[in-house]
Amino acid sequence: MIKELIDFVNNKNNVIISALSAIGNIVLLPVLKNGYERRKKISIESEVIYNIDGETGGFERVDNLSGLYSNYVYNEITLKSLNEEVITSIRLTDIKKQLEGFPDIKYDGGFNMGLQKYILIAYNNGDIIGNSEKIYLEITATKSGTLEKERLRNNEIENQYIKPGDVTSKYILDLSDFYDFFNQNIEYSTLLVTFKTSTALIFERSLFFERNIGKFMLRPPVLSAVPIDAIPLFNLSGNSKEVELSCSKDISGISRIGFAVYVDKSCVLSYRVVLKSAKKVIESDRIHELHIRIPKYIQECSREGGIFYSFVTRFNPEFKEFSYSIDDIRIRDKDIIFDKEKAAKKYSNAKFE
Repeated sequence: MIKELIDFVNNKNNVIISALSAIGNIVLLPVLKNGYERRKKISIESEVIYNIDGETGGFERVDNLSGLYSNYVYNEITLKSLNEEVITSIRLTDIKKQLEGFPDIKYDGGFNMGLQKYILIAYNNGDIIGNSEKIYLEITATKSGTLEKERLRNNEIENQYIKPGDVTSKYILDLSDFYDFFNQNIEYSTLLVTFKTSTALIFERSLFFERNIGKFMLRPPVLSAVPIDAIPLFNLSGNSKEVELSCSKDISGISRIGFAVYVDKSCVLSYRVVLKSAKKVIESDRIHELHIRIPKYIQECSREGGIFYSFVTRFNPEFKEFSYSIDDIRIRDKDIIFDKEKAAKKYSNAKFE
């Protein structure tokens, strides 16, 4: 009888222990699992690549560069981490370079108040011949205080093939042709000059007719750029298929980490990013493919009032038609010739032999 009672009590205890164990598993396992997942979870949310302006260090989206990068670019990665972590290295894998040349037609120009002329300049900043497509010039006058307009001129400027490094006068507009209209129609105050292709706007400039002096005037825009801080650099000038850089970047929540990439030749460059955090490996599933050309000139975007407008103002002050080769430019102003190492030295403290 006593033995049976002891067995009964033991069986009861085993049932209770089993029940408590089951309850513990139900409650504790998800907590432990969630803690483990939180401990290990780092994800890449997005990757964006910017061109780096060699003069200012500012970031430029390639939308402004016809899809072409220079040989020094910035790769920004947005990370999401559930805990505080440290990224200890960045690795580029699957690196491929296919040497290739690209045309790169860009525009410069501006209005000279003294001459009363607006000049449109085309230049090829690539390394093979390129086509400056047909351009449409539209000139309209606007009534004071209204949106009412009258078209004064609508011209087509034919396409033109431009050699690498060549700089040419695409169109020279004499604004004195419109004096009579504004003097005879005092309700009009503004002249709008528009240069565009069939798909994109090149420049659009409003000029105000000052009747006291009988000339057109403009209010120049204020331009500014913010330089970037020094950033890590991957020099991909060699033939390595994989390169790794050590770093120490704290991340928590939504964080960003970035690095620069440099090549020394025009090419199609592709690579993939892998990050490390202690024993964790965070692999991107994206293969970046960049079309990179080594620019001829430091001005990589079309820009009104840029380096070539300044150049022509100094060396062709009457705004007569012209065509300069890169050798002509170099003799007169070598500072506007692109130095492929300069930006990497300045913004990533790169050392080149």
